[in-house]
Amino acid sequence: MNQKSLRTLEYYKIISQLTEYASSQLGKELCRNLVPSTSLAEISQTLQETTDAVTRVRQKGSPSFGGIRDIRDSLKRLDVGSSLGIVELLAVSALLTAAARAKNYGRREESELPDDSLDGMFRALEP
Repeated sequence: MNQKSLRTLEYYKIISQLTEYASSQLGKELCRNLVPSTSLAEISQTLQETTDAVTRVRQKGSPSFGGIRDIRDSLKRLDVGSSLGIVELLAVSALLTAAARAKNYGRREESELPDDSLDGMFRALEP
């Protein structure tokens, strides 16, 4: 999509507003890096995911992602055999706790509706 179309559609204003709702720096980064898709299949999939996410939020409320910190540098240090300090360990712990909360949020009772487009993502989480 060309820049003129994005400006006309106020795309950057929408992305800026969306970024304000993200609760972590990583979430804000993901929001800033969003780009419109031109693939009909991708658009259909993301619209379905959005619909399913709205349904879940209406049924269960919003999941909490607070306390998540970027641990990419810590993971790089671990790759080279370094050890982590207490602050880094606490950041890893906070991330794993958030993953556990997200996995619990994604669980569905047998009596609930059938699987939706988000179930695979929730099942892939391993705290």
